[in-house]
Amino acid sequence: MAKEKLGKTIDSLDVFDEFYNKKYDDMQLRLNGLYRDIAEAEKELSAVYERLENIHKDKISQEKVYQFLLFFDIIYPKFTDAEKKEFLGSIIERIEINPEPTENGQILKKIKFRIPISYDGNDGNNEFSVPNEKMTVESVALLIK
Repeated sequence: MAKEKLGKTIDSLDVFDEFYNKKYDDMQLRLNGLYRDIAEAEKELSAVYERLENIHKDKISQEKVYQFLLFFDIIYPKFTDAEKKEFLGSIIERIEINPEPTENGQILKKIKFRIPISYDGNDGNNEFSVPNEKMTVESVALLIK
């Protein structure tokens, strides 16, 4: 009874049935469609696994960048020029420069980082626009007797 509800399989077709060829072709088309659907689902699943792996690799690289930044002041001066360029390229995506210097001599327009940064109350943003007003540099010194 349960087998009747599932329908017939190609193996169970009666070769002496006058519609055998039509039934066989119909079942074959359905099977081919199912195999196509399975292949597409496997392809999509593979793409999802690949994206997950890339996300995991990106997280690992973000963690490595963070660890590196903790020791930045010690390691960076020891870099060669090529290593400095490669490092900066890994954290900076794009730098926009004004075609002409502004009134206050400013050339830099915007920096887009590959990692989130916190600056001037903007947390987690990866883009930094340079303000038009004259910038000041602040420094903090610890004096010990």
